[in-house]
Amino acid sequence: MRVKELVLDGFKSYPSRTIISNWDASFNAITGLNGSGKSNILDAIAWVLGITDFKVLRSDKQADLVYKRGNAGITRCSVSIIFDNTDPTNTPEHVSTAEITVTRTFTLPNQTKYLLNGRKADQKVIHDMFQSVGLNINNPNFVILQGKITKVLNMKPVEILSMIEEAAGTRMFETKKQSAKKTMAKKEKRIQEIHSAIDDDIKPKLARLREENKAYHEWVKLQDQLDATLKKCRALEWTKAQERIAKMADEHAEKKDELLVEREGIDEDARQVAETEKRKRDLVKQRDQELQKGGKINKLREQAEKLTSKLGELSGKIAVCEKSSKEESEKMVAAEKEISELEDALGSQREHVEDLQKSHQKLKDEQDARQSQLHNDENLLQSLLTGLGKDADQNGGGYLGQIAAANTRLTQARTDEETLTRKLDMKSREVKEFEAKCKAQEKDAGEGKKRLDALKKELEYLETSLSKCGWDADKEAKFNEDLNHLRGEVRRLDMQRNQARNGTGGLDFDYQSPPNFDRSKVRGTVGRWVKLDEAHHDKALALETAAGGRLFQVIIDDERVGKALLTQCKLGKRTMFIPLNKIESKSITKPQETMVRNQTQGKAVLALSLIKYPEELAPAMAYVFGNTFVCEDTETAKIVAFNSKHRAVTVQGDVYEPSGTLTGGSAARGSGILVRAQEFIRAEEALAAARQGLERIEEQGRQTQSKRDAFSQLQRNVEMKRHELGLAEGAVAGSDVARVQHDLAAAKEAITQLQADVKAAKEKQRLTQAEVKKLEQDMNEFKDNKEGKIDELRKDISKKKALIQKHDVLFRKHQIDWRTAAAELESAEESIERNKTELETMSTSKASIQQELKKLRTEEERVHKEHDDLGIKLAKEQEKVSRFDKELGELDEFIKSSKDTTANREARITKLQKDIEDTENQKTQAADFARRLEKEYQFIMEDKAMFGQPGVYDFSDTDVKTLRDLLTKLDKTNKTMKKKINEKAAHMMSDAEKRDEELGRNLNTILEDRRKIEEKMEDIDQSKKETLETVWRKVSDDFGDIFRELLPGNTAKLQVQEGKDLMDGLEVKVQLGTVWKQSLTELSGGQRSLIALSLIMALLQYKPAPMYILDEIDAALDLSHTQHIGHLFRTRFKGSQFIVVSLKDGLFNNANTLFRARFHDGVSIVERIGRTAGR
Repeated sequence: MRVKELVLDGFKSYPSRTIISNWDASFNAITGLNGSGKSNILDAIAWVLGITDFKVLRSDKQADLVYKRGNAGITRCSVSIIFDNTDPTNTPEHVSTAEITVTRTFTLPNQTKYLLNGRKADQKVIHDMFQSVGLNINNPNFVILQGKITKVLNMKPVEILSMIEEAAGTRMFETKKQSAKKTMAKKEKRIQEIHSAIDDDIKPKLARLREENKAYHEWVKLQDQLDATLKKCRALEWTKAQERIAKMADEHAEKKDELLVEREGIDEDARQVAETEKRKRDLVKQRDQELQKGGKINKLREQAEKLTSKLGELSGKIAVCEKSSKEESEKMVAAEKEISELEDALGSQREHVEDLQKSHQKLKDEQDARQSQLHNDENLLQSLLTGLGKDADQNGGGYLGQIAAANTRLTQARTDEETLTRKLDMKSREVKEFEAKCKAQEKDAGEGKKRLDALKKELEYLETSLSKCGWDADKEAKFNEDLNHLRGEVRRLDMQRNQARNGTGGLDFDYQSPPNFDRSKVRGTVGRWVKLDEAHHDKALALETAAGGRLFQVIIDDERVGKALLTQCKLGKRTMFIPLNKIESKSITKPQETMVRNQTQGKAVLALSLIKYPEELAPAMAYVFGNTFVCEDTETAKIVAFNSKHRAVTVQGDVYEPSGTLTGGSAARGSGILVRAQEFIRAEEALAAARQGLERIEEQGRQTQSKRDAFSQLQRNVEMKRHELGLAEGAVAGSDVARVQHDLAAAKEAITQLQADVKAAKEKQRLTQAEVKKLEQDMNEFKDNKEGKIDELRKDISKKKALIQKHDVLFRKHQIDWRTAAAELESAEESIERNKTELETMSTSKASIQQELKKLRTEEERVHKEHDDLGIKLAKEQEKVSRFDKELGELDEFIKSSKDTTANREARITKLQKDIEDTENQKTQAADFARRLEKEYQFIMEDKAMFGQPGVYDFSDTDVKTLRDLLTKLDKTNKTMKKKINEKAAHMMSDAEKRDEELGRNLNTILEDRRKIEEKMEDIDQSKKETLETVWRKVSDDFGDIFRELLPGNTAKLQVQEGKDLMDGLEVKVQLGTVWKQSLTELSGGQRSLIALSLIMALLQYKPAPMYILDEIDAALDLSHTQHIGHLFRTRFKGSQFIVVSLKDGLFNNANTLFRARFHDGVSIVERIGRTAGR
């Protein structure tokens, strides 16, 4: 196909019909000035070929193709191309005419159409025709318009690969692949549809139908079971009715016989009671006569009562004295313990004070010595400097005066030593004398010391036992304090509870219980257990109204307790009981409560939810409060009563019944009793808590009783033993041996002190002698070195002053410590004296109390004896009349027993009469019931001979109740199943199973088709890759050859990216001279344009198209390169028609036909210049 003629009408800058004919079959060039419309000719050809990308046509939309966009009165554009179709190698399919005319028109606003040889044709037909001859408008590489060269230079490797794919024609593979994918998508969709149909429709339907079929068969089976059970039940009922008729007849006769016996017994009991009462009257008369003989018994009783009262008074006084004695003993033990601790501490304090005194005296002596030495040194310095010292008038000045004074001290120290030695000898003789006396009196002192040691050991053992007994004085005091506190608290709370009870008297339930009656099973009235939060006190009246009389009913554990209360206890008023094990209530359910709350927007609250109560009383509370709502106003109450059909009470106490009745107008009886009851409940709870605490303390007392008794006994023993030890120590201390031992110890202590003094005097002599020797040495040195000695003496004086000042601080600190310790010692001695004085006072008080206690106990023994003697006398007097009392008691017991027997007989007669009546009624009812069964069920009379026999009517393993329950259950199940039975389920299930099998076969077929398509797609991918590799190598070789022709001495190639696959893309590599360039950016603009043109021409050469449209592809090239390109068109692309737009002579001079476009008066005009010189 070659362009033979082009006709433009209204297209862009060609408003009128313009015919461009005589196109060369090989090389056509179009030139003209910028804006003359030369490129519009190429746009018109591309538009007819079917290009839809308007950017290629340099337009935004199709309306831009109309001359001046229709503003010049032209609203339609049309382009027709007449193709030469005489080349048999390049003829489209299904078109065999010598010429082919293709026309495309567009009419504003948006109407377009194609004409093929004057006939309307579909766009797809036109596209397929052009594509069949190599003009693929989906990837139009045969159209190279302005800017395409730049785009090629900037292409990425993947885009370059796409150009290779287009040249290789592998787009066809992609088309087939896409088509296969679409087919697979359709197959996948169909698979999903089948799966969906199976999972969402067939399987659920099959499962449902199987269940329905199963249910139908079960229902049929149930029908048979129901009929069999009905017959068996009715047969058993008829049999039981016959048995009951016979049984009631027998019981009727027995009851009549028993009734006759009981009436005869009543007559006999009445006769015996009358005789016994006559005998009782006679005995009473005899006893009274005996008692009237004298009032001795009464007098003895009065005396006994007085003695009993006196014994009570004495017991109280004894208890008080014992308590006081115990308290005094505890105080004495504490005081003795404190004195002992103080005396133990006093000895160490004395030793500490003595040590401090000695240390203080030693420091004072040392300080005095330093002061004296300093004074002597200063006097010596003064004498040496002035010749006249401070004490020159006493001993003379200078060294001689110092030496004289030192000799005087030495003499005094020797005198002191001699005096102390004489005293030491005297004391040594005294010690020998005292030791001789002690030895002489040692035998007498041994017994006292042994006794004293034994007492100390006993006391130590008792004190150890006391500490290990598990109890002490603190625990005893704490226990008594807690016990007394809790007893007082229980009394206080009991009084408070009784006061609170006065305001709620209507809620009390008092009764006299019989022996061995468990009062814990009687819980009290309902109102006593209702706890109401303070926030709900405003609803108390509503709650009282809701409860009504039930608020005063008594809660009990079971009906047996109620029976015992009614028959054995004397109740003061008529009472109704609520047994927890039997009471049932129609309480409002949780969903009903929620629904009412929602309907009333929370203005209605269930009465039961407003109160608190023990969990075990829940049945009773539900019975009283569980069916009533408390409403805030009358409107809410109407909604609850008349819409929700529940009982409602307003906070004012008005009652709205679902039946329509209203109650109100004034406060209900007992208004406010629930609020007052809260105080009683709180007091009751507090009292119960206090009693529990008291029980715990008392239980602790019982558990620790043995320990406390042992502690008290040990404490008394310790006090006695301490007293004995004190007496023994006093006796030992007052003996001659003790005095001699004391003198001996004092003498030995004096010897120790004298020995220390003698040693000190000797040390003083030694130091004084050393001082004299040093003074003599200093005096001799002074004669030779006066100035040096004076300086040395001055330094020595300064050191001694500093040392004295330093030691003065230490001396004052020791002095303060000594005086403080002495003051503390004096204070401790005073405390001991005070405690001893208090201990003597307590001992005197305790002795007084013990004396008084002794008197009281003596008096108590006397009164006890007198009371016992009086009791013996009274017993003797009472014995005289005891036989009358004994016989009267026996008679009373017989009368009471007889009357009880009569009462029981009368009750038995009443019961027998009622039983006779009941048996007659039951016999009649059983006969009527049997007749009804016979009339309603004919099989009874027919099969009654088989009733009770093995088989259908075997009654050995069942009863009427079981059969009736089973019959009710089966009937209920039958009614429920009948509503859900589908009798066509079996037929419908068969159809569904066939449909399921058919869909399964379809699914397998589709899955096999999908597998084949996937295999075909794999083959397509492999073929595409092989074809691409072949084309790539061919295009790369042509690319290098064309580039060498355009730029001799250089080459180029297409290569796969390093480290990647062919399918990842290709890149351009250029060799200039001998160097391969790393990037196209290293090339000049012209070189890069040549590279792009070479690549395009290599692609075009691989698969030549019948026509190429090129628009100013030489814009960046110089004249020589443009000529080379023109030459390549002529030599390398024989058989293809080129239509080229160019402004350079080097290109269009090589064209066979040249068209020149010019623009005149706003309209483009085209002229055919003819053949050029390059032909």
